[in-house]
Amino acid sequence: MTPELEDKLIKKYPNLFRDVEKSPRETCMCWGICFDDGWYDLFDELLGKLDKYDCVVLDQVKEKFGMMTIYYHLDDAYDISIWRKIFYAILHFPIEIERKLFKKYRIWRWASKGELYNVIQDLVIEYGTKSYKVCEVCGEAGKTTDSGWVKVLCDKCYKEWMERRNIKW
Repeated sequence: MTPELEDKLIKKYPNLFRDVEKSPRETCMCWGICFDDGWYDLFDELLGKLDKYDCVVLDQVKEKFGMMTIYYHLDDAYDISIWRKIFYAILHFPIEIERKLFKKYRIWRWASKGELYNVIQDLVIEYGTKSYKVCEVCGEAGKTTDSGWVKVLCDKCYKEWMERRNIKW
């Protein structure tokens, strides 16, 4: 992804990209977002959904076998901060807080870290699957290539990519 678009996402979702400045020994996010600009809108939409979960931290974002692939972890602070808030709220406003939790997180009040992980993983898989149909370069409708390197490209971008590839090889 171009540095301009990458910076735009990092500024828009600082919570998700909190490890971006760390060393390669700590995270792969130090290498940035490793796919072309065509998936920008799709990725931005996914980040918008992930951003409401305060505990999600991106570890690596890349294209792998023609699919947008995202590795992440749940921050340990989730266990302490969210449960302290939930416990307090349940004691004082049990029905109201349960509705709010479900509306915001799509989980009930006693959701474990594992259950939250499943909710987030479902989102990541959903958007990864959507990326199979979007050109990685321009964002138009695309399909996987059969040229020995799995990429999702539209017909126009595929021709350009093959021309560049033939020159190099």
